[in-house]
Amino acid sequence: MDGVHDLGGREGFGPVPWQQDADGAPFHEAWEPRAWALFLAFMRFGDPAWNLDWCRHVKERIGPLDYLSHNYFDLWTQTAMAATIEGGFAKVEEYVDGKAHFQPPEQTRDEPCTPAETNAPTYSVGDAVRVKHNLPDRHTRRPGYTAGRRGQIVSCAGRHPLADANARGETRNEFLYSVVFDAAELWPEAVDSPDKVYVDLWESYLVAH
Repeated sequence: MDGVHDLGGREGFGPVPWQQDADGAPFHEAWEPRAWALFLAFMRFGDPAWNLDWCRHVKERIGPLDYLSHNYFDLWTQTAMAATIEGGFAKVEEYVDGKAHFQPPEQTRDEPCTPAETNAPTYSVGDAVRVKHNLPDRHTRRPGYTAGRRGQIVSCAGRHPLADANARGETRNEFLYSVVFDAAELWPEAVDSPDKVYVDLWESYLVAH
């Protein structure tokens, strides 16, 4: 996740302006709950290909300036708009004038075929691994700060859908591991720190070390 959205472990953005709202309300503008409800309906009743990983991929393509400066619900609204336009279900003009006039053609979608998966996990508890540095330039759930870093397998959670493939509409289940890293391995300035960081990583992110 080397895009602007992958802020884990990065510096230079200043303090996070967080504060507990006095009323505990999740929304702060009248349009926000409506926008969020529309997005949830979009996820529930839209094209089956619009899974959460695909939507994340679309959201990650928002320009850096917009991504870092726009409201959370605004970003998900932009995501829904982009997905419907790319999918042929809407036109830009509809969003500009607020009137629906586009009639999409009927579409059929073949159900993905999941191949048989019978192999055992490649890694065992205690194995030393390194996170791959270069991954394909598309959606990935590998945190950027782990790239090239060495860790140790703590546990295997079995097979889970690989988010990278799911974002492309491909059904692919991979073994998912919990990997522990020394803080100093991730951030050299933490050389004297006893802290450890646990990260869940799919098998294709790892190589033996």
